[in-house]
Amino acid sequence: KIESSLPNISAEAMDPYFKRAEFFTNASPQLEEAVLNQPRIFKKAAEKFGWNVTPQIRSTNYCLGINNCIAGCPLGAKQTALTTTVPRAVRLGAKLAANCRVDKVLVKWNRATGVDGRFVEELGRPSYRFQAHAPLVIIAGGAQHTPAILMRSKLKNKLLGKNLTTHPNAKVIGITDDKLDAWKGAHQGFKVEEFREEGLVL
Repeated sequence: KIESSLPNISAEAMDPYFKRAEFFTNASPQLEEAVLNQPRIFKKAAEKFGWNVTPQIRSTNYCLGINNCIAGCPLGAKQTALTTTVPRAVRLGAKLAANCRVDKVLVKWNRATGVDGRFVEELGRPSYRFQAHAPLVIIAGGAQHTPAILMRSKLKNKLLGKNLTTHPNAKVIGITDDKLDAWKGAHQGFKVEEFREEGLVL
């Protein structure tokens, strides 16, 4: 089994690494004043059922509840890699190449030596090609793009492109007499974890 070749990845073993990542992304309870109607109604309903409601931990820095998270926070409160790890890496000497798309990994003598790709213009139109060379290559394109890049690179592994696990979520819609302004306030202000053993978090 592939698990036998991995180091200890239990929750306890990974906890210090998660804590370090949470520190750099300012993972903390959502500011209460930014949580408006809809999360409060959720909290009120959950408590009516007798469920334990706790504040949601979010990677934000002084979120004021503008609720523009998906399109990009105009205040920079959303603590993505763009505002946390990338600037820190640049301060430590990393070189950043923007507006480019990696097509494949360059390999020599069974060792990754760099990447090959294209710069992209507006609307994602491909432009001129580039190559970047490095003693260490890390492909961090997420669960979809990482295997795609490795497959385009003709790298062989029987598990490559298989065992994809996604993060499903189901919507529950309720009817309330309270006024809802869904475009105002921070979303996901509270959570219920009583059903975690059944695979559910509300």
